[in-house]
Amino acid sequence: AAERIVFGLDPEAGEVEMHVQITYTGPSEDFAWIVPVPAQPELFVSTAALFTRLALATQPTFQLNRRDDGNCVDDPPPPSAGSVDAAGSYDETTTWDVTVSAQQVVGPYETVTLSAQSVEDLVGWLRDQGYDLPPRCEEVARPYVAEGAAFVALRLGKDKDLGDLAPLALRYRADRAVVPGQLTAVAATPDVRMEAYVL
Repeated sequence: AAERIVFGLDPEAGEVEMHVQITYTGPSEDFAWIVPVPAQPELFVSTAALFTRLALATQPTFQLNRRDDGNCVDDPPPPSAGSVDAAGSYDETTTWDVTVSAQQVVGPYETVTLSAQSVEDLVGWLRDQGYDLPPRCEEVARPYVAEGAAFVALRLGKDKDLGDLAPLALRYRADRAVVPGQLTAVAATPDVRMEAYVL
């Protein structure tokens, strides 16, 4: 339902550190999250305090100042609140050409880091592992696979629920920050709120 990302760029080291906080609505057993990254990442749990402090330090503030020009009979009506618009079936016996480079528990998450030779291999393997993928997932994941991206797939551990959701951090070799908006778009609610900070 919402996603906030903080990128820390270190050009000298050639590293990007990405902290992601998501808001999820739905049953905890249906929760899954797939993040494409350009290189094998190091995963660790981040903290919600990072996002709280950044929001407080960067959110705009407004102050109303009134001035009497001497000729007005009535105060003008207050401005009305506006709105901004945010702009296959698979055979379970198939062997998929994927490389699993890491499997680990990170905080409340069970994670798998993998790469695939084709988008069909990626989607087929994820579905075989019980990931419920949205209909357009194959279409939007194709460019990431073509670029040789690694994918971090994660879900909540069996004894965890939505109250255990925590921001996830990924550190990887890269020279720029990229928001994986295509995958977010097919797996999110309409008009999902996204905020990105770059340090």
